[in-house]
Amino acid sequence: MRELLDRIKGKRVTVCGDVMLDRYVSGEVQRISPEAPVPVLKAIGVRETPGGAANVAQNIHALGGIPLLIGRIGRDAPGKRLRFLLSRQGISPDFLVEDPHVPTTVKTRFLSGIHQLLRVDEEKISPPDLAVQKKLLSCFQSCLKQTPAGIFSDYDKGLARGIGKECVRLAELSQVRLIVDPKPGNAHRFVKAYLMAPNVKEAGEMAGTSLDSQEKVQETGEILRKKLHCRAFLITQGSGGMTLFEARRPPRHFPVPQREVYDVTGAGDTVMSALGLALSGGASLAEAVQLANYAAAIVVQKPGTAVATPAEILVLARGNRSKILSLPELLPILKDVRRKGGTVVFTNGVFDLLHSGHVAFLSQARSLGEVLVVGVNSDASAKKVKGKGRPLQSQEARGQILASLQAVDFIVYFDEPTPLRLIRHLRPHILVKGGDYSPEQVVGKSFVESYGGKVVILPYISGHSTRGLIQKIRSLP
Repeated sequence: MRELLDRIKGKRVTVCGDVMLDRYVSGEVQRISPEAPVPVLKAIGVRETPGGAANVAQNIHALGGIPLLIGRIGRDAPGKRLRFLLSRQGISPDFLVEDPHVPTTVKTRFLSGIHQLLRVDEEKISPPDLAVQKKLLSCFQSCLKQTPAGIFSDYDKGLARGIGKECVRLAELSQVRLIVDPKPGNAHRFVKAYLMAPNVKEAGEMAGTSLDSQEKVQETGEILRKKLHCRAFLITQGSGGMTLFEARRPPRHFPVPQREVYDVTGAGDTVMSALGLALSGGASLAEAVQLANYAAAIVVQKPGTAVATPAEILVLARGNRSKILSLPELLPILKDVRRKGGTVVFTNGVFDLLHSGHVAFLSQARSLGEVLVVGVNSDASAKKVKGKGRPLQSQEARGQILASLQAVDFIVYFDEPTPLRLIRHLRPHILVKGGDYSPEQVVGKSFVESYGGKVVILPYISGHSTRGLIQKIRSLP
């Protein structure tokens, strides 16, 4: 996986489709409205991010590629905002064409905690007029000359109806492999595309049946591939993985890495971006699907429209050991968590003999934010802190046991007697210790509070301690 991620770095991908602005209004619900039986959301914050085809572009950018984004926006404030957000990330908005007849599509989601209460769409669904079509196709043709692969991201806002067929024709003439994620009603507009990648629900709608088993997926995928004259057809099935259909090859199924699903918003965009970038980097279809599988498994753990980074993919590819990282590997992951508004929680310890008190403590700590990082004393550090005969288990063994807990996201070892140096690098939002500590005893308290972080002391669970277990074991005959 590392070799593939190195290969795709700096590769260009043409991205055309329905661009939009995603807006998230987050807050708290504490009462029901007296006017109607609906919750009252007390708004706390608003976050905006590129959505639709623009999210495909930012996913490509996050993976180290260069997206050439083509789409239409309105001559309005949301359009200007979208240009600004893309430019701030280093994504060129130069191929976004203003259409005076439609507003920029805006999707506003209202959230209470992790729960979405309502989504409001501001849009006008219509194909672009001939003048706008001409500008879009000119941009598309220009970009195809610079890229080995292209993506059409169809959200059925009108672009596919206007230029879908011509985009397929131009890609075929330019010998560019075009990947399409079509809405079912638009699939016929992308006949002869190199690869179609609908989700299982969309594929079922295309076929006029419910794909409620892997057997039905296997039967239907090849039928759709032939019907739509695609070189390949990919059906994504969420937690069920992905199934790839190619000419003259039996179907291949790719199981999804087991991850907790937090939010599926934008997962399809992530799949498309990984497929396109992998193919631009010369990957086989199987390699491209595997990369897409890893990337999608990462973004469904994040709130809202999100991206996967190379560092996160490498972590996931390493399996259960993926949670145990060096400091340089961990820092870019936490940077992305912060960029998306997530809270980083940190705690530390030797964890020589993991017991139920530890498990309860770590579970409570994880509930305080989006990511829990556990600093673990290395063998040398544990010996300095605990004295002769300790640790009983090596740092590798202790780390692996902690990594098996769902509450623990990442583990990093430290060699010093205290985690202060580690805390200075990680800069967690919340520093957590157990109730056997007073706030004044917590190492790193002053530093964390100096930038607005906070220290949380969780209740002590009596009757559970590593020292007590060791004494009990040693007292046995």
